Amino acid sequence: MHNPTPVRTGARRLARLNVLALALLLSACGGGSGGGEVRQLVADASGSATGVVGQPVAETPVVRVVDGSGAPVAGAVVTFRAEPAGASAAPATVTTGADGRARPSTWVLGTRVGVNTLVAGLQGTSSERRFNVTAQAGPAAEVLPASVQEQFGDIGAAVDRPPSVLVVDRFDNPVAGARVTFAVVQGGGTLSSTNATSDARGIARVEAWTLGDTAGLNEVRATLDSVGSVAFTAVALEPLALAIDGIQLNQSTQTADGDIPAVAGRPGLLRVIVSASRPNELAPDVRVRLFRDGIQQWERILPAQSVGVPMEPSLASLDQTWNIELTPAEVQPGVAVEAVVDPAGEIELGSREDTRFPRGSGQAPLVVQAPPPLRVLFIPIEASRHGATGQISASNLDDFLLNSRRWLPVNSIEAEVRGTPFVTDRDLTDQDEIGGLLSDLLAVRASEPAGDRYYHGIMPDVQDIPVAGIAYVLSSPSRPERVGLSYDRLPFAAETVAHELAHNFGRLHAPCGDADGEDPDFPYPDGGIGVPGYSIGDGLLRGPAGYFDYMGYCRPRWTSDYNYRAILQWRVADTLADSGDPAGALADAPAAMESGLLLWGRMHGGGVELNPAFVLQARPLLPDAPGPHLLRGLGADGNVVFEFSFAAARVPHTRHADEEQFAWFVPLAPAQLASVDRVELASPLGTARQSLPARIEPQAPVALADAPGPDTAAERLPGGGLRVRWDAGRNPVALLRDRRSGDIIGIGRSGELRIPGAAAAGLEPELLLPDGVRTRLDPPQETR
Repeated sequence: MHNPTPVRTGARRLARLNVLALALLLSACGGGSGGGEVRQLVADASGSATGVVGQPVAETPVVRVVDGSGAPVAGAVVTFRAEPAGASAAPATVTTGADGRARPSTWVLGTRVGVNTLVAGLQGTSSERRFNVTAQAGPAAEVLPASVQEQFGDIGAAVDRPPSVLVVDRFDNPVAGARVTFAVVQGGGTLSSTNATSDARGIARVEAWTLGDTAGLNEVRATLDSVGSVAFTAVALEPLALAIDGIQLNQSTQTADGDIPAVAGRPGLLRVIVSASRPNELAPDVRVRLFRDGIQQWERILPAQSVGVPMEPSLASLDQTWNIELTPAEVQPGVAVEAVVDPAGEIELGSREDTRFPRGSGQAPLVVQAPPPLRVLFIPIEASRHGATGQISASNLDDFLLNSRRWLPVNSIEAEVRGTPFVTDRDLTDQDEIGGLLSDLLAVRASEPAGDRYYHGIMPDVQDIPVAGIAYVLSSPSRPERVGLSYDRLPFAAETVAHELAHNFGRLHAPCGDADGEDPDFPYPDGGIGVPGYSIGDGLLRGPAGYFDYMGYCRPRWTSDYNYRAILQWRVADTLADSGDPAGALADAPAAMESGLLLWGRMHGGGVELNPAFVLQARPLLPDAPGPHLLRGLGADGNVVFEFSFAAARVPHTRHADEEQFAWFVPLAPAQLASVDRVELASPLGTARQSLPARIEPQAPVALADAPGPDTAAERLPGGGLRVRWDAGRNPVALLRDRRSGDIIGIGRSGELRIPGAAAAGLEPELLLPDGVRTRLDPPQETR
């Protein structure tokens, strides 16, 4: 058996050790008034549970510092800190009195609704206590709109967004329980209620606002007594209506009324113009049907390009119309369209009377005109003085025509490049000489069966060339002076070709870029295009802001409706094309070719120029109306062999602003030719004469020689080129012709013309040398 006495003795010893350890622990924690006792912070009174934002709480909380036995501790320091930011407590530190208690004098709550916290801490320890107060909104200080203040609606119908207001205190906290009065003050509408109390979010609203029965302004006012009011307006409209205002086809340009006729065989953008009676967020479809001679060709559903049918559609934006491109095969005489907006009837409308175009029933015909193809003969210009040739060929022909296809009202362009360049010895750095080259090309056209073709020379872009292009400004579509010049600097040459062709169509310069000879009737300031243009090539609109008509000198360029319409009317009225005489149609008809005199010249304020007459076989070309200038051929006895008056063609860009030029082919029987002794030009700008040399008997014509003359020669040059020479003192003007084709391939005045190797290959050159009235034919003696 064990003895129990040692056990009891061990228990007493353990108890004594625990008491000692506890005393040491209390000493380590710090003593109170009793010196070394434990001190801690306890809540004594929690104070107020709620308060108002930005205001002191009614009763601040109280804490007490006690020692380990629970006895109060005097002289302890307690700190106070208010949360969140914006709240405050004062004083920040309080020393306990004999009762161990401490409290702040004030606790001011923050400015936001919600829980505020006061943190009390015992300095020198980690002991703290937290007290929470719920901060509530202050009294109403402002009433604000909580819904749109301006809107539209149907007369006699409820608006989409009834009025509502937000009531807030001075710190913008929502105030619940505020009583707001709503009243109709204009328009005669009605409200679902006239009083509303703000909810927990501070919102007071009426459930419905029905507008008055007449169109006009309606107004409701929401008022919070002693605080303020908010006004809400709604314009009462007739019920929503959609209308198709029109359909237009834009093939390069088009007016707002869509009254420029379409060009048959030319693609274009069909635009359906839809408007709404009031603002909306609709995106309706449009159904389009295309007819040809009354038979439906197809039906398409066109989606809206943007949300919201415009009240005033802008044609400068593709997003504000419903669009579809028409192919050349679809743009033909007899085409008509029908369009319906919202064809499925998905939108609630007050009326559908105007949702169909044309109104009621049937189809709306498109006015389509079919001008003839534009026929252009491009002629490379060989400038022998500069040793350069205009670089145009079949391989780059389309590059020269790029802007003509874009800007001119054409369905097709039948263009070709003459295989043999036209050789000139004129100085292309002299503006007057370029005007003379234009005159020479006019003579070439007058001597050939040109039909309705436009002759267009392409000059080499030599250094210091003064103009990029030059052309006649014709006075009517029946005029034959269809000749122009452009340089070969691509891509700019494409703009120049279109510009000069438009001069041939009677168009003057648009007023932009200091152009001379401006059109006084051009309708848009600064040469602008006026209305939007459309390019099928890239599917983009051009302007009207920022784009200029290509008949001016400003860029970027497009065509105005003014010039486009005028050229279309011009081309439709082209009597040469209407005659059914395409280019070269009469070339193989001997009866159409007659003997006669080629007469050409220039008139301006600086003088009058009449070139020596050339005897040729050509089609008659005489003026179709009288004019201020007079040409006549006289015999040696003074008898008149021929006489006619005429108007000449104007030429911009020459040295003389008033310059005019002409070229005619006067048919004469052999006896008449033999009797002509002199040719006279009488003009308001001066007179000129060409006569037979005195040494030649006037009665006897100069025989056409098959043998080389003593003063002509042709020389093959290294590389295959050809140099042709003649006595310029005796014959100041010479025509170089290819015997095989009959084409005039050069006109010279210096006594020498050079033909480059590629162009000279296979030529059979012959010179036509006039004596002033008649012509001697000299096949030049070729030397090697």
